[in-house]
Amino acid sequence: TLNSFVSTNPVFAVDESGSFTLAPGASLTLHVTFTPPAAGTYTGKLYLRSVSASELIAQDVELRGVTGPRPYSAPLAAERATGRFELHAGTPNPARAATTIAFELPRASRVTLEVFGVDGRMRERLLDTVLPAGSHERIWAPKDAASGVYFYRLTAGSQVATRKVVFLR
Repeated sequence: TLNSFVSTNPVFAVDESGSFTLAPGASLTLHVTFTPPAAGTYTGKLYLRSVSASELIAQDVELRGVTGPRPYSAPLAAERATGRFELHAGTPNPARAATTIAFELPRASRVTLEVFGVDGRMRERLLDTVLPAGSHERIWAPKDAASGVYFYRLTAGSQVATRKVVFLR
C-alpha cells in the first residue's frame, strides 16, 4: 500500500492524495504537475512510499521536465517502474545524432547493453555493470555509424530483449 508521495524538487508536485494498494505485478499511474519558475531542464526524484508504524518501504522514480523560452505549466505523467524486465523503443527513432534507450529491471542484475549492425557484428557496448531495480536509460550517440538499421540488445541475468533503431546521417 502506497501512502506517501514525496518529490525532491519543488517544481514537481503529485496531484493525488490518499493511499493506493497494488497487487503483485500491477502498475500505478500518478499525475505530477510540472511548474518550473523559468525555462530550462529540471530533474528530481519522486519517492513512492509505504509508511507504517514499523516499516518504511520506498521506490524512487526519476523525473525530468524541459521547458521552452516561455513560462510553461503542464501535467507530466510519472509511472512507477513496471516491476518487469522491459526494453523500450529508442527515442527518437529514426535518429540523426543520438537515441535514448530506456529499460526497466525488476531486480538488481548484471546488465549488458550492446549495439549491433545488421551484419550481426557488435558495434558498441554501452553497459556492462550491475544496476539496481527500477528505470534506467542510456544514450547512444555513435561517432562513426553510417545510416542504416541497428539493433540494441539488453541482457539482465537470463533475460534478453532486442529492439531496432534507424540512424539517418
